[in-house]
Amino acid sequence: MEKTLSMQFLNESGKSVSISLQHPRENVTEDEIKAVMEELILQNIFSSQGGDFKEVKGAQIVSREVTELIV
Repeated sequence: MEKTLSMQFLNESGKSVSISLQHPRENVTEDEIKAVMEELILQNIFSSQGGDFKEVKGAQIVSREVTELIV
């Protein structure tokens, strides 16, 4: 099963912006994710068309199962 961590932020324009990371650590906690997201905002690492990231909106881990077929 493939997992992706999706982190949503609000930018200066109030628009939602997402960053996704594949294969998050199995035992990652909500507190760790929130701390990283707040640090990304504090360090001003990312920007978007609507400006810098200003606020944590939310995060989710998405699981999906992929079955490859030989054609």
